[in-house]
Formats: sequence, C-alpha cells, structure tokens
Amino acid sequence: MPRQTVATGTGSDASGMDRRQYLQLLGVTSSGAFVAGCIGGDSDDNGDENGDDDGNGNGNGGSGTEDGEYVLRYIQESLPTEGQFNPYNPNNQHGIFSVFDELGAYSPAEDDWRGILADDFSMDGDTLEITLQDDHQWHNEEEVTAEDLYTKYRLEYYFQAPIWEWIDDLEVVDDKTLEVQFTESVNEFVALASLIHNVPLDTPRFVYDEYLEALEDAADQDEEDAAVNDLMQFAWNKDEVIGNSPWRVNSVDENGSELEIWDGHPISGDLNFDRISVPYITAENKVTAILNDEVDYVNADTIGPDMQDQVAEDDVILRYNRGFDGVTASVDHDHEWLGRRNVRKALAYLLDGELISANPLRVVEDRYTSGLALDEDNVADQLPNIHDQLEQYIYDEEQAAHYLEEEGFYQEDGTWMTPDDEPFTIEGPWPSAGPNPNRVEVMTRLLNDFGIETEISVIEAGTWGARLSECDYDFTHGFYLDANPYTAFEVGFIDGVNPRPTCGEEKREYEVPWPPGDIDNDLETVDVYDRIDQLPTATGDEATELIEELAWVFNQGLPQIPIMRTALPMAFRADRWNWPEEDSPLWDFPYPPTQIPTLGEVSADK
Repeated sequence: MPRQTVATGTGSDASGMDRRQYLQLLGVTSSGAFVAGCIGGDSDDNGDENGDDDGNGNGNGGSGTEDGEYVLRYIQESLPTEGQFNPYNPNNQHGIFSVFDELGAYSPAEDDWRGILADDFSMDGDTLEITLQDDHQWHNEEEVTAEDLYTKYRLEYYFQAPIWEWIDDLEVVDDKTLEVQFTESVNEFVALASLIHNVPLDTPRFVYDEYLEALEDAADQDEEDAAVNDLMQFAWNKDEVIGNSPWRVNSVDENGSELEIWDGHPISGDLNFDRISVPYITAENKVTAILNDEVDYVNADTIGPDMQDQVAEDDVILRYNRGFDGVTASVDHDHEWLGRRNVRKALAYLLDGELISANPLRVVEDRYTSGLALDEDNVADQLPNIHDQLEQYIYDEEQAAHYLEEEGFYQEDGTWMTPDDEPFTIEGPWPSAGPNPNRVEVMTRLLNDFGIETEISVIEAGTWGARLSECDYDFTHGFYLDANPYTAFEVGFIDGVNPRPTCGEEKREYEVPWPPGDIDNDLETVDVYDRIDQLPTATGDEATELIEELAWVFNQGLPQIPIMRTALPMAFRADRWNWPEEDSPLWDFPYPPTQIPTLGEVSADK
C-alpha cells in the first residue's frame, strides 16, 4: 500500500533556534559524506603516535601490501573513537571512509548526472520518480528499498531541508521506486541537486522507523520538538552501524579504522584490492605520511609550491578538486562605513586571494565575481549577456583609492580618513581553524600598508561563534559559492551575509547600477530575496534573466567581499594504484577520494 504524507509544520529545537540554523552552527548536515583525511582539526592532544606498522587500523598502513593483500590506505585526522554514524547527531563526524552510498552526483565538468545508488531518476511535470538499483543490500543482507528513501526524505523534512518548501507528497510506488510530488513544477536541477546530488542513503528503515513514527505521531509542537531531540541524541556506534556501500566497518580503535569489502555490493566483484585501512594521523603529519609511503591518499592542503618537486619524485601525484567554495570577508551592513557599497568595493580591490592564501596551490582564479563558481569555459553559458561587463576585483590600489574618494574619504600622512575626519579603522574576529592565522596576518598587512588601520583578532573557533551569536563583529570570516546558482545565491546573499539571523534585519536590498550590464547606469534598489525565491520554479530565459540579475547585484553590491575561491589539492600514491587520468571529470565530483573507489574507478597495479 503506498504511503503518502502531508507536511505538518517545522518547529524548532529546545533552545528556540531554527533547526536548520542549529545544524549549520554545529556543522551537521545529513546530505553530505565525511571524507577521510578532510575532517578533524589541529587538536593539541592528537599526539604523534600511530601504533605498529601493521596496516589494520592499528598503525600507519605499512607499504600497502600485507601477506599478499592489497590495502588501500587513507587517513583520518579526527579521533576514531569519538564519532558515530547518526547523521542527525551533532557528533556525527565518524571520520572514516563512507559506509553509505550516495544516490548520485552531478559532474560540473560534464554538466551531467551520474547515478550511484539510484539507478534512474527523471522529472515529469511536477513529479520526480527515483528508482533504486535492484541488487543493492544493507550490510545485514536486507534489501535497500524505497521505504528507506522515504524514511530519509521525511526525516529531512523535520530538519527543514529547503526543498520541502515545494514538496507536497511522497509515494512509495513499489519496492524500488519512490515518487516525489511537488506543489508546482520545480526546476529539474533544483530537484536533483536537493534530492540526489551527494545525498547518502544513511537512514535504514529498520533503524530509523521508530524515530520517524514519533515525529509523525506528535500531537503538538512540544512533542515534535521532543522527538527531534531524541533523534539528535541517538548515537549509532561503530559496533552497530549497518551501511550499504562497498565498505563495511571491520574494526575501529584509537589508532584508526579498518574496512572490509562487502561482498553483497554490486561493484565488489570489480575491485581488485582487499580492504581499506584508515589510520589516525594528525594533520601536521599527513604530508610526511604520504611521502614516506605510509598512506595512499591525503588531503594535500598543506603541500605548497616548494614541495611539488619532492612530491613528484616520490611517486605521488597531485590532483585538484576545484571546489565550489570561497572565502570572503563578511561585514556588518549596518556599519557606518562598511555598509557603503563603494567602501566594500575598495576593500575588494585590496584583498587579493593569491597574496592572502597560505597555500597558492589552493587558489582558483575568480575573475568573474558573481557569487557563482565560474571560469572561462562556463561563464558565457551561465551569464551570456553580462559576463564581459562584470567588474573584476584584481589587486589595484588606484581603484581602491578611487572608490574611497567617491565616498568622501581622503588621505592624511598615509592614513585614510573618513568623511568625519577620523582614521578609517577596521576591527573584527577571525576563527583560528586551519590556515586562517596566516591569512589574517597578510590581510592585516595589506590593509595597514594601504593606510587603513586594521586589527583582526584570531580567536578560538568556539569563541568566534559566540561573538557572531552576539552580533559582536564588523568584519569577519565569511563564505560564498556553490555548485549551482539555485543554492549559490542563497549562500552568497543569505547564509554568508547573515551568520546569525538575530543580528538585526536581514540585508535583502542593494543599491546597484541598473539594469545589469553597465556600471555607469543609474543606481536602483533591487530586492534579491524576491528573485532568489523565484529561481527554483524558473526555467529557460526566465531563469537566465534571474541568474544574471542576481550575479550582477553580487558583483556590484558585494554582499560579501570576495577574497579567494579555493581548490582542494589531493595527493595520491601512484606507484601501486591506477587512478583516473588527470583530465577525468571525476576529479570535480564533490568528494573524489570517496567517490572514485565507490564507483570502481581505482585499481591496484598488480
């Protein structure tokens, strides 16, 4: 009998914070995988001891072959024993290779979709039909069914997944087919990006049914909130987890994790290696680990240009995921000076990503400041009418001075003075995680050398979050860019501009030259929220027009000040493993190190 549901309300968690905001605050997302070697941090108590060299989760992985076995060796930077597998639990960063297959992924390089767990997915009017693979099982040998997918999507509703604004019903058609019925025709890309792309099926019905039932049966908001909190408290531990990917957890201890190949997976027969070892290695030691042939892959964010020759000589190849994320300076738009468009434009000409980055290998040239991840090969497709007219914020002190002078600023003894005859000063907090301290040092020097008195304090990430919650900042770390315009503009104009929605009114209007295409046009006030709301149901020329208008407002209004668009350098041992060619579109998938083996695209060189 088909199951159907109707939305019943959204609610909030016990603290009164919107659930979606709460999950963003915690770094929890149920629509992404955690990649070994990417998560974790620079904990002071991580230590440097990786155990014996036996490669079974109790050491550094040896040479990649043990007793005739071929072992693919990744790393994890977070403590293996501290995480668990419930995607809705704030401590869900399990830090090992994904044990859940994703439904599918969008390939930016091919501008096409690839099914993984989903065998087929197609839109027909206001209905999306998803068919799962016939021969897919959970690790307890139960079939993966449409009921599991139903459970996943309904749980996402209670955590305010944005796509639920347009979902009317879910219907289980048969064991392998689920229909998603929308309230109106939704842009196909929006639907697939929200429900297929990089979405792991990590909520088996036989584990999560009781939590979903409690949510569906809640008589009022208090009962629903209690059910949500119960789900968030559930810890799905390493000795209990039941996945569905080619990799099944065999052992986890303080030294690392070991995964075995699950014989019931459709690609298991295509794999010519035996297991995966994921030793716990701290971030500061990971480059040494791959150069010393202790692991076969690391996130190479700390490999700089000075190490490239050494890497090449050690049978290690570098590949780049261009990523779709950017680092910005997020400013208080109510600030007397930073709230002025020309002041933000001046800063954009000074904050040069190649100069600021601690690792220039991570910087992707972003000439087309638009809130989108665009370069020479795709900008004309996305912005056919305005791409040549976008202002390019490349380091230029003369342009910076021009825009400050437009606002009545002037220089006195090398210091920029405000129209109120006071020194122009910038102050703000910056989180300490990763390479940010280096960025802050260079940013501060660039602005001070130009004559803007700047003091950016590097503080512990938790303290930084508290300051944002209290709206205590003028200038701080922000983010922008995404893989597609429908989510990119929400990030660029909303999530990245309003780190905490409690900080005054949302910035929804910008005064920019209008219509788009000429920076000398008269200024008009443009409401970006209305246009963002229209995007998910727009198609064809209407969608192009909305995208170009929003890109133009981002370029001229600068809701955030772009600093750099980042790439992820990845280092792989190539002496015993056959990886995809350098020009393979797989390198621009969201998480290539996880998805390439899951798709059977790596093999041992025997």
